[in-house]
Amino acid sequence: MQGRRKLTVTFTADMLAKDYTELKSCIKIAQKYGVSKKCILNYMNRFGIKRHHSKPPVAEVKRLGERGLSAPEIALYLGVTSTYISQIARKIGLKLPDKYHTGKIQKTSGHILIRKPDHPHHDCKGYGPEHRYKMEQAIGCILPRQFAVHHINQDPSDNRLNNLAIMTHKAHKMLHRALQLNNQRTSKTAALVEVSPYQE
Repeated sequence: MQGRRKLTVTFTADMLAKDYTELKSCIKIAQKYGVSKKCILNYMNRFGIKRHHSKPPVAEVKRLGERGLSAPEIALYLGVTSTYISQIARKIGLKLPDKYHTGKIQKTSGHILIRKPDHPHHDCKGYGPEHRYKMEQAIGCILPRQFAVHHINQDPSDNRLNNLAIMTHKAHKMLHRALQLNNQRTSKTAALVEVSPYQE
């Protein structure tokens, strides 16, 4: 079991009170001494140092957000948490740029997910498989859950329409089982199942 990290600084009431007057932020004090915000809050409570609950910096968040800064960047500038900045932005209807989540991710399996929070079949984070969305755009409707979209060349990152085919989940499983067997007995078996690509 990992023990607690030993503090390299001894806090006093006068020291923290002075820092809080100058820096006006528990996070900035924590950064100054290389400790957590919780550590600073615990010492401030122990010494009876009262915190100032200032008004939310709405105008400043709006100004910085309109200049293209993200929630973590604004939080660092103002000395508060990014969660607090995100809450303020939501309340005033300001959409802050998300520089960490570009809307496209790749799973370890190779499948590409894109962010579509308005889609009925997205996951809890608003992402769904790009190959399904591309097929849905091609056919002009939402693909029912009982259907799968197969990658013909078996490259899950190749989402070109001519590499995609719609089939039931049962047929899709059977096809992959057959392809797996085919790969194991390449000399004995040719193509076990033929799949037609999507055609407009």
